[in-house]
Formats: sequence, C-alpha cells, structure tokens
Amino acid sequence: MKPTCKECSYMRVLGRAIHNGNNRGLKGPRAGCYCNHSRAIETFYRVCPRSPRTAGFIGFTYPGEDTPQTKTAPRWCPLKTEKYGDE
Repeated sequence: MKPTCKECSYMRVLGRAIHNGNNRGLKGPRAGCYCNHSRAIETFYRVCPRSPRTAGFIGFTYPGEDTPQTKTAPRWCPLKTEKYGDE
C-alpha cells in the first residue's frame, strides 16, 4: 500500500490562516501541512530541483480541519522513494 500523508506520523500542521469575514461560513481557517521527516528536504530538492514551492510543503488542509487535501503522498515523499524507488 502506498503511503498517504493523512496517516503519516511525519505530517505536521504549521500555521493557520487568520479567522476573518472571508472564512466566516466555513468551519474555520485553513492551515499548511509540512513533512517533518529527516530526509524530506533532501528528497524534495533531488526530485524537484527547480520547484518554486517551499521544501517539505505537502498542501493546505480543509477549512477548520487537520488533514491535508491531498489523497496521496507527494512525488518527493521520502517514504515513497525508499520503498518504491520513484524519482
């Protein structure tokens, strides 16, 4: 079974947006999810060398929740590259 960020112990929610009028009807503001694996940044730069994204950034959460919107692991996931050899 391929790894997913929702169930991974290395996924961390860092920083939440400000709760204002734009997200009043939602459950709350969204947050950013990052990978806390020791090899995440190294693998990110090896797989995506010219990416404008922040290294280790997985994606945003649903408003007011703590799980990322992505259903799978990113291409640069260290657990994915160790097990399946994806590059």
